Amino acid sequence: MSSMRGVTVFMGDALERRVNGHRVNDGKIRSFSDVAREAMEKGLGVMERERRESAGATPESVESNAAA
Repeated sequence: MSSMRGVTVFMGDALERRVNGHRVNDGKIRSFSDVAREAMEKGLGVMERERRESAGATPESVESNAAA
């Protein structure tokens, strides 16, 4: 798992938080732990999808099974 590095940039009155170069502030100031948790959850979702795909499940079959 890659390490995450957070940087807070002050530009006048604007506060912009960047994680690995990506802007993550969507109008509210969040703590770094919130940003890290969201990134981890997103990463876990990607890992879960890759695990299902490697087991032979296609995204279409997963969606059709969920709808049934």
